[in-house]
Amino acid sequence: MEPNTPIPNNAPLIEPEPVSQPASRSSKPLVIISGIVILALVIIGGMLFMHRKTPVSDVSGSSSSTPDTTSTTEFPSQNANTDVVWNGKHVALPDLKLVLGYRDDLNAPVTEAPQPTQYYDLGMHGNNKIVLAIAAATDPGGPSLFFFEQTPKGYEFMSLMSTNNIYGAMSKQGYELSPNIVGTDDTTYYKGLVGPTDLTYNGLKLTNKYPYLGDFFDLAALNENGSKATKLATLPDGDLYKIENTRNQYIINNFELKLPSGFFSSYFVSYDFFSDNSVPKITWSDSTQNKDPFNQDAHLTGCGTPGAYVTVSHDISKEIQPAGITSTGETVYEFKDMNNPTVAFFYSQGGRMYNASTSQFEDLSLSQWYAHHAIVVYKNSLGDYLIFTNDNYGSGAECGKPVIYLYPTETTNVSVKVGADITKSEPLYVNGWQVKADPDGMLTTASGKTYGSLFWEGTGNGAYPEITEGIVVSQSEVKTTIVSNLKELGLSQKETQDFLDFWLPKMPDAPYVRLTWLSTADMNKLAPLVVWPKPDTVIRVFLDFQGLPQPIALPVEHLTSIPRVGFTLVEWGGLLQNAQ
Repeated sequence: MEPNTPIPNNAPLIEPEPVSQPASRSSKPLVIISGIVILALVIIGGMLFMHRKTPVSDVSGSSSSTPDTTSTTEFPSQNANTDVVWNGKHVALPDLKLVLGYRDDLNAPVTEAPQPTQYYDLGMHGNNKIVLAIAAATDPGGPSLFFFEQTPKGYEFMSLMSTNNIYGAMSKQGYELSPNIVGTDDTTYYKGLVGPTDLTYNGLKLTNKYPYLGDFFDLAALNENGSKATKLATLPDGDLYKIENTRNQYIINNFELKLPSGFFSSYFVSYDFFSDNSVPKITWSDSTQNKDPFNQDAHLTGCGTPGAYVTVSHDISKEIQPAGITSTGETVYEFKDMNNPTVAFFYSQGGRMYNASTSQFEDLSLSQWYAHHAIVVYKNSLGDYLIFTNDNYGSGAECGKPVIYLYPTETTNVSVKVGADITKSEPLYVNGWQVKADPDGMLTTASGKTYGSLFWEGTGNGAYPEITEGIVVSQSEVKTTIVSNLKELGLSQKETQDFLDFWLPKMPDAPYVRLTWLSTADMNKLAPLVVWPKPDTVIRVFLDFQGLPQPIALPVEHLTSIPRVGFTLVEWGGLLQNAQ
């Protein structure tokens, strides 16, 4: 299989072709993801419900005044037009049986959902109770939402705010509702469900890039891993929170607006001196003009966190010095000492230069890398020192996963969806794949074409896990170790051979190689995948690897497998460190 060309970490994610089909090449560097979605805090392409598991703790006592706060409200298809009285929380209701099930594009019978629909009382619209139904996800954006109003005549479906089309009404696929629904309201949109598109808080510009209905803001449920939510202000549209998630010595900072309805909207930070092509307008201290694109969310590993910014967990004000002036008259900084631990960390993530003439990344020494303004610091209006990294001098890492295998126990119509903005696929991806899957793994489309796997390419984002375990082997042991590891992880001989065919030529040519396997649980967080009917067994493996001049000490990773019971889905992939 022909390899794909890598791109900088902030560029579109691309999947290689399915097994036995050649992959296309790009002339630009790309971050490559195959057969699996890299998801993030938001999912591009109009996903109408966003899951997040950011653990937080409430910090009260912040000011409710907003002297330096403005907002602009624009909704994607219509302005909110209806005032309601919200409960401020979701009150559970019994199963009202308003949502019956899901019907796929191949007109199969209504499919029972993987989990039951949940119903909640959210508040009142006049004398009508507002009821929310949360049904099982039909795409990786998260569960499907349906709004109803309980009227004197019965339940009315509120279509504008509901996230799924109804079978027979707007598309050939979707959920079926109870025949007892008395009518449909296609004009009402409640105020307080979605935050304004733009906010300004203390000079910081925040943008709601995807103004669609989000998740419930529940501090207690999200308090899992010690992250911190600080309430910054009470705004006319809700309470603004800063979410801080610490990773090693760095903090990933996000902003969320808790709305009167109990939902939240996520916000990206924008900077006036950044152009549309991510090239900041900076005049360096030597009077030269910056021409390089910079990443505003400073990837710590994997594919970054779109919309967030990265700070160092300690005060670095005495470690930096002026390096240039932005077009808005602000100072940007660099570290005084190129041996500073923060500089060393980001150099270890890349330390190379992208050569456009060869479409490859070339290794640089620390001094060469540092001289190209590879890492700069900017102090925002909140007093935070942000890290920006130069895309032309990054890692050039690419993630690849060319195979999604489906093994039902009998020939079955299967729907598969990935959380990405799909630009290329094989077979054609139209709001997902609909294929007939045979027990031997052969996949057939409605047109009769057959495939051994599924392929996609496009844009997507996700939080890459920290690498804290693994095994370091000599170059001569790489193949035998991978074969042994894949057996431990539960892959078949054919799947293992497919993996070797694609990945073995891409292993680093170094004396030693570090091998770390992401688990199914890791991948479910990194890249949610929605399959109907739901597989009984899911095996997802992903190899993160690194070439080393000498062995390093690393806790040993313990690999396990699960038995293949019933309908089984298998995915494999890995992280490429250099362009091929």
